[in-house]
Amino acid sequence: MKPRVFISSTYYDLKYVRENLEHFIKQYGFDSVLFESGNVTFEHGKKLDISCYNEVDLCQLMILIVGGRYGSASSNESQAKIRKKYDEQYISITRKEFETAQKNGIPIFVFIDKNVHSEYQTFKRNEEIFNSLKKDFEKKHKHQKDEKYFDFAYVDSTNVFKFIDAIIHLPTKTFEKSEEIIEYLRSQLAGMFFLYLDQLKRESTNKEILSSVTELNNAVSKIDIIIEALGRQVIEKDKLKEVEEKQRQIEEKSFLDALTLFMGQIKEGIDSTDLLDNTEAEQLAKALINDFFNKDFQNYESLIKTLKLILLDLPFHERLTIAPKIYSMHRTYNNIIKPLLNTQARRNEFKKQLESRLELPF
Repeated sequence: MKPRVFISSTYYDLKYVRENLEHFIKQYGFDSVLFESGNVTFEHGKKLDISCYNEVDLCQLMILIVGGRYGSASSNESQAKIRKKYDEQYISITRKEFETAQKNGIPIFVFIDKNVHSEYQTFKRNEEIFNSLKKDFEKKHKHQKDEKYFDFAYVDSTNVFKFIDAIIHLPTKTFEKSEEIIEYLRSQLAGMFFLYLDQLKRESTNKEILSSVTELNNAVSKIDIIIEALGRQVIEKDKLKEVEEKQRQIEEKSFLDALTLFMGQIKEGIDSTDLLDNTEAEQLAKALINDFFNKDFQNYESLIKTLKLILLDLPFHERLTIAPKIYSMHRTYNNIIKPLLNTQARRNEFKKQLESRLELPF
């Protein structure tokens, strides 16, 4: 299956940028999703914009482009209220598409027109002055609220600035020409592909170690059978102790090999947390401990929700670095480590090493 890329922006002012991006995406072998190209399935009996939001859910990537127009209101908004006043705050279709993608954890590349971004910076530096002008204007023109209290050179509404407020914390890129967007995307997609291949290589190494641990577990099972057979034959006490000691040594080696593998994965995960601030790293460590010791972990749903909350504001390529390592840790824990934690001594040793790796007492 091909990755689906949703292009979100206002239409008329960014028409040619959208066309160029659609061509670029198709060159990569991806499926581009734009309403004007007939890629959105419009559902009978529903508002047109609702179909766009549903289509966002089916995509793996979003490209958000912010220009000088704020755009039409989402069908949830009151048109009469919006037209009542020039700067009435409302949610546009483009903004709703962005919020839908963000809610579902879809990676988003954000691009802002350079002139719009410059005007946004001016607005933020003088926001108190603009608000004062607005109040004075409303006092003098109580019956003419459709008038503009201030004309901006590059935007049609202060709602554009409010939208940028909502996305400015994300990694953003300004642009003057569509070629700048394309060049940036080409570099980012190449980096994502490299990280994916690197992850595959690491998983291959881990599988070899896991295979070795599995063989040791099989050996332990065979020794159990031998002990049972020897017991039935009422062997001498010393001989039985010798066999039991050998079994214990093999089990201990199996446990230590598995622990070495797991703590190696923990180290990789800690190296990745250099991308996080201290609060985020502590939240992540607590989440891991909670899943390891307080839950019978059967699937990744709770971990995925935790990761989305903690890693949401990171650039996509940094999330791609951290998340697979954490999933890999949980697979190793549930498939290899957990079955071996059958004594209190082993549980204590595991907690001790995990506490040391995460640098967080529990």
